[in-house]
Amino acid sequence: MSRFKLFQSGLGVLSLLFSPVALYAQCPLCYRAAASAGGRFIQGLRDGILILLPAPFVLGAMVAYMAYRRRNSCAEDAPYPDAKIASQSAD
Repeated sequence: MSRFKLFQSGLGVLSLLFSPVALYAQCPLCYRAAASAGGRFIQGLRDGILILLPAPFVLGAMVAYMAYRRRNSCAEDAPYPDAKIASQSAD
């Protein structure tokens, strides 16, 4: 996959995650608590969710980046075990 396609798909996922519908989605328990409260509480709840949201995404992105960077480190050190079998059967 080219870097442009990877960037384009990542940008698409981010735009879906940060769309207004996704930003204001809440669990049923939070919805019930917000329904019984006033307007300031509801806005505070939404702001709190938005403040806590980026941390898991940043951590997940860091883990994915580290996995992407090290994806071939083990494969370069050890030869494939089936390589000898394939070369012997060709002789």
